[in-house]
Amino acid sequence: MLEDMNKQLADEELEHCYIEIYNWRQVGTLEVGSKLREVENEYKLRSGNKDYPIHKMPEHILFEIATRKYREDGINV
Repeated sequence: MLEDMNKQLADEELEHCYIEIYNWRQVGTLEVGSKLREVENEYKLRSGNKDYPIHKMPEHILFEIATRKYREDGINV
């Protein structure tokens, strides 16, 4: 379900999430009201999984970014 949600994100939204993830790694905290938190909250609402940890979100976002990049480069993934 989370992968399907991420596929629906626009490139600009993924770029915004990437910048948030980058800053999170640099500073150590994720800002309140971030797009990444918005995606997490939407996932929790749709899935009913209220305990899904925020620290797992970057993996899914970065996977979607990488998949799009490889497909853009003509690599069938």
